[in-house]
Amino acid sequence: MHCRTITKLIIAAFSMNLWAADALAYDYHGYLLGGGYIAREQFTAETAGLTNNDRAVVSSRLTLDVTKISSQQYQLFIDIRDQHDFFDKVDAERLELRGRNSLRLRQLNLSDPGHSHKYFWTIGRFLPGANNVVFNDGIESGLRLNPNHRVGVFAGYKPRITDEPVADIGSDLYQIGGYHIYELEGESWDEGKYIANFLISGPEFANDQGTVTNTWINQSLLHFGPRHRAGSYLNVSGQDSPQLEEGRLEWDERFNTKLSARISASHLDLRAYRHQRDILEPLPASPYSQAKGLIQYRMNDQARLEGTLILGRRTIDYLDKQELTLGGTLTRFATEHAQISGYIGTRRGFISRDLFMNSVFNYFATRWMSDVSLRLTRQNRYNGIVLNQLIISSNLGFYLSKRILVSAGGELAADENNRIASGLLTIGYRFGTREFTPLRDVAPPNARY
Repeated sequence: MHCRTITKLIIAAFSMNLWAADALAYDYHGYLLGGGYIAREQFTAETAGLTNNDRAVVSSRLTLDVTKISSQQYQLFIDIRDQHDFFDKVDAERLELRGRNSLRLRQLNLSDPGHSHKYFWTIGRFLPGANNVVFNDGIESGLRLNPNHRVGVFAGYKPRITDEPVADIGSDLYQIGGYHIYELEGESWDEGKYIANFLISGPEFANDQGTVTNTWINQSLLHFGPRHRAGSYLNVSGQDSPQLEEGRLEWDERFNTKLSARISASHLDLRAYRHQRDILEPLPASPYSQAKGLIQYRMNDQARLEGTLILGRRTIDYLDKQELTLGGTLTRFATEHAQISGYIGTRRGFISRDLFMNSVFNYFATRWMSDVSLRLTRQNRYNGIVLNQLIISSNLGFYLSKRILVSAGGELAADENNRIASGLLTIGYRFGTREFTPLRDVAPPNARY
């Protein structure tokens, strides 16, 4: 959708609610976020005749949630973001070349959540089942079987949200699906259970026309008391031979009050791999599979030790990675509002053998919080080249009021070949009729383990 169309829809939505305000009581809550990102990249050797690659991006985001509309308790939800927003991204993603930025209507829908009856429906652009699985331009209808189980079906067109080719209305790029969701809210955090299963038949944008595939998506988070927890995310799709596109299985075990462990197996697609890889990694993105084990030992209320083992493999070139990390965290460091963490590790990576060290310092004040991190890596590449990598980052968040949050961050990444300096500034504003969390009168102490 173009910006002009989005603007008309927003004005119409606001006008409808402002008109209704005289006759109806409703609640609304929204968040407006704006900011700028700037980066300067320098190369030791020329690339395409240049030694610099600088960029600057301005981005914005708006969400509006209106509830309790009329006696039927309808709900209106709007979410607008830039096509290439930099929020919730790492620098490796922000540094990628992108086309012209433009606002995108991520969600605009009217719904009956069915709080007072068994049936519910949604119309517009929405996430079926209120789950971040797939976007749909169309309609959804469902039934609450009981307080914990609900089923639903949806149909419509798969819209262009970020970088995917446009699914024009009237084309064959339609989708249809159904789901079942089980959700149990326990009396405490360690008693809840959540299981969602989606079946979807629709386009995958491997080309401009889209290829229709069948997809099964599973999400779950299961607590079995205070000592056991399991989680999963599975995305299996394909036409004739379904295959795992992305997935994660995880198990947490607390053996006693001091010793705990976590094991996981995951498979990342291209987008997820871009998000998690290091900013200075020179390899092209690839699907990636990984097994990870983590063990933690709580020494006392303020200190813990931990070790991590990672085994991974890239799909396109079958390069392997083995990584071992040892370290710990100390809360209430020097003051009850500070925390410091430190880790050392060794890695047999995709292109080198590495030794590295990480350290992070956090501080929580009355109206602001900050962190500074340092990462040093000595990289011995298999071709004989030795690189010394340095990554320093810092972030600061400050509440001007209970409605306004200002945050700023900076990062410097450098080795013998590249030097990247970047900065980020954002301002967030919350508005609405609902109660906001009040500002703290005193700085909070760090949680004890």
